[in-house]
Amino acid sequence: MDTTEIWSMLDSGVEFNSEDYRGAPSAIRALLAVRLVRRTGMNPDVANKVVKVATSTYYRMLSIEKYGGREAVDAVLKGKVPIEVQYRRTRPANAPKLKRLPKAQRRRFVRERLAAPAYRHLTRKEVDPEFNGTATEFVDKYGHVQAETAEQRAAGRFTAWVFNVRALVGAAKRLPGWPEVDHNWLRSPKARDAPRLAEALDYLRPLLAEAEALLARANLAMTGSDLSVREPAEPPEACTTE
Repeated sequence: MDTTEIWSMLDSGVEFNSEDYRGAPSAIRALLAVRLVRRTGMNPDVANKVVKVATSTYYRMLSIEKYGGREAVDAVLKGKVPIEVQYRRTRPANAPKLKRLPKAQRRRFVRERLAAPAYRHLTRKEVDPEFNGTATEFVDKYGHVQAETAEQRAAGRFTAWVFNVRALVGAAKRLPGWPEVDHNWLRSPKARDAPRLAEALDYLRPLLAEAEALLARANLAMTGSDLSVREPAEPPEACTTE
């Protein structure tokens, strides 16, 4: 199988229609689900339902792409290596294993899946009843796959922001420290240091501004008041200015 078209579609960032791949091999549908989750922040369970792929297949493809790269994935897509075999080949010995659910829980899960209503695409009004743009603008914003409402989509992406910001804080706390700098005597910094700090701050400022705006909106939605308006926090002791 020639996988050039599949990689071209995935790398270009163009939205895809899951209906076009319903009859595709499970490996291709699993890779589509992996990219769909990564691109849109969609819940993996929802993405798996959209493209009709088993959860175990999704997580095996996710592992193959992470540890084996494109070459390993391509071998699976072309049918040269079964996905289970490639998963075992590429997964490092110290990588977390996929935990098998207890038999009773697996049976309950199967019963729930069988009793669940069939998946259907949401209509434009169900996704965003306040959207007034054209059909093309709607697809540009929400894509071809409408599996979540605008409210559900926003809540899921807000959770991703919370995770990322907390990860930044965790990384900052693990640093060796923030040494105190005498601002008055900072007169001959290394030529490369100031541009590097400026580049880092240029990246962080819009992210922090967006995080503040999201926090204000979330507080407003939950309590009816903006709880993010508070006294500025004191800087770390080692960063105090003269």
